[in-house]
This record gives sequence, structure tokens and C-alpha cells, in this order.
Amino acid sequence: MDIRYTSINDYDANYIFNLENNTKALKKIDQYAQDMIKGQMHIVDSLKNSDYIKNTSKTYDEHKLGTSLSLTATDVYLYTPPGEFSFDQVQDENLVIKYELDEEKFTIRDIIVGNSYQDSSIKVESSVKENNCKLIVSTATLNLQGLYQIFEKIRTSTYHKQKEQFTYFVYDANDTNVLDIIYKNNGSSLLLHYK
Repeated sequence: MDIRYTSINDYDANYIFNLENNTKALKKIDQYAQDMIKGQMHIVDSLKNSDYIKNTSKTYDEHKLGTSLSLTATDVYLYTPPGEFSFDQVQDENLVIKYELDEEKFTIRDIIVGNSYQDSSIKVESSVKENNCKLIVSTATLNLQGLYQIFEKIRTSTYHKQKEQFTYFVYDANDTNVLDIIYKNNGSSLLLHYK
């Protein structure tokens, strides 16, 4: 599996080539997205602290809404490439995962797995405690279909929105803890921690 930013059919995007659908691949995808977010933050911090901002006549608020260099975080999309003999640009069905970011804080607000990975046969059971919830996925290994169902389950719950910090411990069908999803600031940001 290879992930890189490139242009296919005149569309620049982050593409996942030879997608593997397992926990190890999910961890690699998350690391790539985290690196993209850190890279964006580094560029913006450098611009904010350079003569570029000091010498512009616009205020910071005016500048961030302009068409020049972006000073806010942008969501991270990862796609599979379109078909081998297709001249189409990526479509919704090519979306693997999207990291929605807080534009100002460069934190992850939500993670959306592409609709093509929806599988209602995968069940997620939960048991809640004070500051955490154990989620058990009905598959032997965590994959994109399981991750889709996990985030659907989390979106329907409000546990993480009621606590300053709340953790979802994700277990596979073998009762192995494969992932922790840590929400902070009453659910306004999250981090993934693969095991």
C-alpha cells in the first residue's frame, strides 16, 4: 500500500494505491493524515511569523478569507484512484476517508469513512463507564467497514460531548484492544491511537 499526493486525470489529491483493508493499513492512513495536518500547521506558523504577514496591508482575518496562501487548516481527503482505464476525476465512491479539521486549531473534529465502506452486517456493541466507553466490533480485524460503523455509533451517542475528555476503547471480535478514540474539549476534537 502506498499513499501519496499526486495528480491523476488533472485532479490533485491524496491517493491510496493498492489499498489494504486492515488495522495496519488504517494505522498507516492515520499517520499520513497526521503528517499532513502537522505540515499544514508548520506552513501556517511559518507564514504567520514571517515578513509575509507583516508586510501585507490586510489584517489576518481579511487575509485568511482571501485567495492567496491559506492560513487555515483544510480537511484531509484520501481517495483510491479512479479505474485503470478511466479518464474521470475522483468521485464520491473513491473517497476512502476524510479528516474534518478545525480551521483555527488544526485539530480533528470528525473522521468520515467513505460511503462505499458502509456495511450494516457489522455490529458495534457498547458499554459505558464514567469517562470511557468500550466498543466491540463484530469483525476479527478492524477494517474500513468496522471503522465506518464505529463512527456512526459515536455520532449517535453524546457521551463524548458531556465530558472534557472521553475515550472510546475499540475492541475486535477477539477481544483485542485495537484502537482508542480520544475526544477532548467536550467532543470538539479527537485523536486516534492505534495499538
